[in-house]
Amino acid sequence: MYFAKKSNIKIGKHEIWQKMLKRVYKFWALCYYVQTQKHLIAVDSLKTPEEVINYDYTTGYPEKIVLE
Repeated sequence: MYFAKKSNIKIGKHEIWQKMLKRVYKFWALCYYVQTQKHLIAVDSLKTPEEVINYDYTTGYPEKIVLE
């Protein structure tokens, strides 16, 4: 068990791992969302249907999280 600073609350290793993993996923989701918004802005600025069709919306996304 670990003791949180300035607190008498006991936090287990499993709980710490869960909190850390949750923050990693939230950060990944935020990065994914931001990239999607960038693509939407870019597509809105395109002028012709051909530009929209040829636009590569798959770039810039964070890599998937892999837990081993």
